[in-house]
Amino acid sequence: MTLANLVDRWNVPGYNYFFEIGALLFLFILLVKYFYHKRFPTILTKIFISAIIVAIVDISVDITGSVLVETYMYQCPIWVNELFNRAFYILQVALPCLMFVYLLTILGPKYYRNKYLYLFLIPGIIFTFLIFIDPATHWVCYIANNAQGNLMYTHGPLFLCYYGTAIFYFLLIAVFAGIKYKELEKRQLVAIYISIAAILIGIGIQIAYPTILLTGITIAIALYFIEDNISNPDDLVDKITGVFNFNALMLYLEKTTKESRENFIVSIDVKGIEEINETLGIVTGNELYGEIGSFFNSLQKNIYAFRVFSSKFVLLFKTKSDAENAIGAIMHRFEKTWEIKNVEVKLSCKLVEFTDNGKNETCNQFLNYANLLAETMNSKKDELLYVDSSHVEKIARELKIQKILTEKLNGDCSGFSMRYQPILNNKTGKFDNAEALLRFNCEEFGNIPPAEFVPLAEKAGLANLLDEYVTRTVCSFMNKHPEIKMMEINVSGAEFFTNPAKKFVDIIRKSKVDPSKICFEITETATVKHSEHISEFMNILRKEGVKFAIDDFGTGYSNVNQLLNQPFNMIKLDKTLLEDNKKARLFVESMRNLFKSLDYPIVIEGVETKEQYEFAKKLDFEFIQGYYFANCLTEEEYLAFLEEHK
Repeated sequence: MTLANLVDRWNVPGYNYFFEIGALLFLFILLVKYFYHKRFPTILTKIFISAIIVAIVDISVDITGSVLVETYMYQCPIWVNELFNRAFYILQVALPCLMFVYLLTILGPKYYRNKYLYLFLIPGIIFTFLIFIDPATHWVCYIANNAQGNLMYTHGPLFLCYYGTAIFYFLLIAVFAGIKYKELEKRQLVAIYISIAAILIGIGIQIAYPTILLTGITIAIALYFIEDNISNPDDLVDKITGVFNFNALMLYLEKTTKESRENFIVSIDVKGIEEINETLGIVTGNELYGEIGSFFNSLQKNIYAFRVFSSKFVLLFKTKSDAENAIGAIMHRFEKTWEIKNVEVKLSCKLVEFTDNGKNETCNQFLNYANLLAETMNSKKDELLYVDSSHVEKIARELKIQKILTEKLNGDCSGFSMRYQPILNNKTGKFDNAEALLRFNCEEFGNIPPAEFVPLAEKAGLANLLDEYVTRTVCSFMNKHPEIKMMEINVSGAEFFTNPAKKFVDIIRKSKVDPSKICFEITETATVKHSEHISEFMNILRKEGVKFAIDDFGTGYSNVNQLLNQPFNMIKLDKTLLEDNKKARLFVESMRNLFKSLDYPIVIEGVETKEQYEFAKKLDFEFIQGYYFANCLTEEEYLAFLEEHK
């Protein structure tokens, strides 16, 4: 505002450039520092960089213009002096306009995407227009000869619009920030008010002492507070590793996918830190994470590293060559040891590169893709894996199904239905038992097989809700048809750690079904993996009279000792043991003899042919189940089947 405060005569005292030169150097350092550290590429970042550049140009114009006025007024063409003068005014109004837009951006998309709020920029646009036409109108300022023939700056009738426009924006920012203070962090609010106060104080001092150029230093102070407290916010940085966090990843992907920009992705799973946590302590483990984060941040400029969770990282690249170069550097680094507290440790990492670019994928698809990579890496030994878009499509389908399952199980359970497969009692020749089988149908995907939707429900933490629905539905059906002797119900072992036994007891009691008519099936694998929790679950329900069968025996660990330690009432042999080969048949016979000696009734599953049925009869299995007798039947079909086979 130096040029704006020139008195209407030439013989002004010399200007003091010390503060302006210092501010210019400070802003250059701030700009270098800003680019030196990897910054998150948000709209906020772009606006802040724009503000620094505008401030640098503004101060440079102020110094240059003042030198021209003081030393080269008569040597320079008038239009050159006026050009610097008017450029200074425009930049001085542009800065508060940028600060207002910056505030809207801090407040979030709800505000910076609101086109009506940008109507507040109209005063700045009008003033800029006045400056552009000022050479013809002289409404703001101009250079002319006075009565003595000396050149002088003269203020036009609308000169005060300059001050008014600048003050309007600072007051607007202050008022708007005050109104929306609940949506700002305390440090952000403090930084905004300190910045405004610094600039307003600078304006006041500048008006009082026109020859001391203070505009630049107040702008520099304001930008420093903004950079220190607002720009590159802490909530986008992982505190332990120093790389960007999951929230930043979501913002980045949202931005790039909206712009249809290609993303080249590498997911990294660092192995070995859990062991460090156990042996050297969590503090040491976190320091090691910090070293890894520093390494990722030291990679090329156009690489952005994100910590998704625990030891899982995602790196995003703008070009495929950047991705390939980084992969080489990462693999080379992990071949070496890491030193922490004078201890050298060896870590390994598994990288998965997405072989298609992510131009047309959504933010959620990328994030779900990262989860898929974690699972893929856990099942592979290779250091570098490649995954294409078909994996993303698969995970997208899975997530949609999980979402639908969640909505249905927490709602009216529409889409679920029960089927019943009769089981032959080989001794009586009657179909006394049946297995209840869950089916699911939805509008988007149609019929989804249990082999697909049940594991997805378990992953989504819906196993108990699924089991409760099945038990409730089956008990209701049995209550209406007491002629049903026994129903076998599959239960998942995924959530036995929550001890859901009491809920099952309540369901059975409320249905008034004889608990001895219910047999819960638990897979062999679940029995071994969750033995302690399953024992507690079984003991509570056995006290009510509920029976238990171990399902799919022969497909998992085949641990007879584990079987003996659990209170099972029945064994169900998997259908794969009926394969037409000598070894399988010998194994079935040996299992039959073993369990018969232990007084365990056996159900042989998967009987589909007459030859298999005759084999099962020959070995005198107590129960036989399979498509040879009937498919999976609806309630009506099952009741008709029972009536037909009385």
